[in-house]
Amino acid sequence: MSVDRNKSFAEFSDLCESILKAKRKDKVCLLADYILSWRSHPGYNATNPETSFFPCLQLLCPALDRSRPAFGLKEFSLVNQYLRILGINKKSKEGEMISYYKLPKHAKVQSDLSSIIMKILASKGRTQNSDLSIKDVNDCLTRIALSYQDGNQSGINSNLEHLILNLGPLENKWLIRIILKSLNFRLSETVILNTFHPDARSFYDCNQDLAEVCVKLADDRIRGFVVSLTVFKPFVPMLSERIEIKKINSITSGKPFCIEKKYDGERIVLHKQGDVFKYFSRNGFDFSESFNKSFTPFIDPCFNKISDCIIDGEMLGFNVSSNSLITKSQLKFDIKKLTDGDLEAFHPVYFVFDILVCNGQQLTSKPLKERSQILSEYLQTKENWLMHADKQDGNDKYDTIRCLNDAIDKRDEGIIVKFWDSIYKPNIRRNSGWFKLKPDYIEGLMDDLDLLIVGGYYGDGRRAGIISRFMLAVAVKEDDCIDGRRFRSFGKVGSGYSDSELKTLLEKLEPHWVKFNPSDPPSFLELGKAKPEFYVEPKNSFILQVKASEFMESDDFAVGTTLRFPRVVCIRYDKKYSDCMTTEELSQLQEQGNLFTRQIGDLSDDDDEPVKKRRKPVSDRKFASHFILANLDSVEMCKDILQGREMCVLNGSSELPKISAEKLIVQYGGKISANPTKECYCLIAHSVEDLRVKNLIKFGNYDILRLDWLMNVLEHQLFISPSYHDYIVMTSETRESLSRYFDQFGDSYFVDMSRDDLLRAVESIGYDYQIDNDDEDAEESENFYSEANISSLNGCEVFIDSMPSDSDNYPNIAFARASLTFGGAEISEEEENSTHQLILNDKNELILKNRQPSDLSYIFDSDQCQWHPITD
Repeated sequence: MSVDRNKSFAEFSDLCESILKAKRKDKVCLLADYILSWRSHPGYNATNPETSFFPCLQLLCPALDRSRPAFGLKEFSLVNQYLRILGINKKSKEGEMISYYKLPKHAKVQSDLSSIIMKILASKGRTQNSDLSIKDVNDCLTRIALSYQDGNQSGINSNLEHLILNLGPLENKWLIRIILKSLNFRLSETVILNTFHPDARSFYDCNQDLAEVCVKLADDRIRGFVVSLTVFKPFVPMLSERIEIKKINSITSGKPFCIEKKYDGERIVLHKQGDVFKYFSRNGFDFSESFNKSFTPFIDPCFNKISDCIIDGEMLGFNVSSNSLITKSQLKFDIKKLTDGDLEAFHPVYFVFDILVCNGQQLTSKPLKERSQILSEYLQTKENWLMHADKQDGNDKYDTIRCLNDAIDKRDEGIIVKFWDSIYKPNIRRNSGWFKLKPDYIEGLMDDLDLLIVGGYYGDGRRAGIISRFMLAVAVKEDDCIDGRRFRSFGKVGSGYSDSELKTLLEKLEPHWVKFNPSDPPSFLELGKAKPEFYVEPKNSFILQVKASEFMESDDFAVGTTLRFPRVVCIRYDKKYSDCMTTEELSQLQEQGNLFTRQIGDLSDDDDEPVKKRRKPVSDRKFASHFILANLDSVEMCKDILQGREMCVLNGSSELPKISAEKLIVQYGGKISANPTKECYCLIAHSVEDLRVKNLIKFGNYDILRLDWLMNVLEHQLFISPSYHDYIVMTSETRESLSRYFDQFGDSYFVDMSRDDLLRAVESIGYDYQIDNDDEDAEESENFYSEANISSLNGCEVFIDSMPSDSDNYPNIAFARASLTFGGAEISEEEENSTHQLILNDKNELILKNRQPSDLSYIFDSDQCQWHPITD
């Protein structure tokens, strides 16, 4: 029997609820244990998606599941379905709770639809869980999706009714969240995938296929995933990193790069094989049906030299009458959904900037320069339909400034700086080799900030009695969150909008305000001294585009700074809450200084580094070798084994010195950090004798791997996950993760021990190891001591009364202590808490007295090393 037939949906719901309520550090452990139980089930077979972990993963990550069509059920539809199926009158108390679930008056704190449904079902006496399996629920969900695709409403109704009426209250809660494709248990999809396998998120980004993730990455001990794209398999395209103009010089100095126009359109990846074209959005949604009507017939001849390919680009609109481009912000319709009537006035135009597969050849590992040459050679263009993105070589920061000034003059969105040697990495933004530069990133040009409304305050004067001032926040960087997005308060704003604009905004926010309770603040929001009167969940909020004169320090807000004289420039209804500024972006802006106006042309070399004061000459000083970072400017990557992992080499060996190790790490695709940081994958050391390493070991905040591990990886030319004995010291999180594969002495549960492994395991036990007294140990102890009837000491505490000062000369005392410990007793140094007392009588006999007079005492026979009961 497959695992999904054996695993109940009730158990899955209990898991989700436990994860929701668990502390952050325990969430991953709960999920990992469940995954392990699935893998260890007799019905688990990873060669087939149906018998692999896929049936569970598509429930854990419903928003990433592309295996079935949309359910066609949003909150409004589900409200009506539950009212119909449960026979609840909309005007009744329960009907109002369901219909107007977003209003805070229906709960002490704002609740979601799934929680309210659970409470109502529980109040009706439905407390029993169902006997439906995960397969039963998945089958119903698939039929609902197919019925929606076919326009079969009765199919939707019947399958949903079967689920709602048969599932218990808690199961209904998680069913609703699965249908809405947001489990919202504060565990991100990236963490879920990487708990299944460390490479799962990277692998998914290349094919957006959860089933393939479960089959190809079934064994989480095998690493070494290589990027490979497949025609007609959608993936998450490569992203560009935001950067300030003053950092361009340090990034591009001495490194060839190109400058590309940043297009304000829809990111579209085109796949072609034979005569078939498919078009996918950056999120993997298929828009082929629309573009194959409005676009493919007009650009097909451009592919005469190409049999199959994957190309990446930006889709804009073209105004036929004005003979001009139309950006996304200017379009009053969706370019992905043009109708035949629209085509008379507008049509798509595709600007291609990369090619990833061409005539069966994978190009992702080739440098951008070579990919661009292949693109120019094989892909023909058609004016105003299919065009190559504008690119030009850059030599220094002045080329970048000139191109950005041109973009400003032309009212373009900005520019992209790309290293010519950058390889293509799906869904990678940081350290990708692509950098975006927009006018609003530049100090003084467009000093606007996209901030999220998270709180509200009543106004005064003519705006008294209404919420007219708002608390604003920035998003915490995603890498720092394993439990979903969090936000930090940053400031307040109460001007810049008209009464009519405020009225429209308040109408949209009105259903979502929640009274702020200082004793129960919202979990998504980090606050300083200032507290809002009301708060609003991020998903129900809006972004304000704000101008300000400068930053100033303030402990009123969680960020630690705020804005001076802020005012609203625009209310951005077109942006999602997740588009707001992040803490990392804010920090980068703060490094520039105040928000005052300045021309790009005024930038000079002096902006890159402060003016240096003259100093008196001093004698040359040298750093110790372990503090010197290798010169890595001329080091080129020969093979991407380490896949961007950042490492800090603390020291080296005579065989592989520190500087040589650092160069090898870069050559094989890694990055070097001069000092330990939270971004480091690990620290590398050979010797543990120097003070720096000793201190790092003492605090235990970083994983420190042996240099031998790195040498082993490079020798095998394959990334090998560190085993237990590869660590000099490990963090508690790493130890917890490895506990699934190794016991506490480093003995693998899955791989036979070698002689060296056995020696290392024995050495790690030490002489002070204490046996844990679990049930099996107690049973063995009872059998062993059955003759002496001493098994009753299992778990007891024995106080050793005053012994002779020369007790070392009494071997029987040492034997007695050893036998008590071996029998399961603990030696206590406090008489008050002990259960037994060991004394030496006048005859030099060792007596074990029970503190309960009614129980037996024992005398130790030193000749036989046994205890005998004392009877009257």
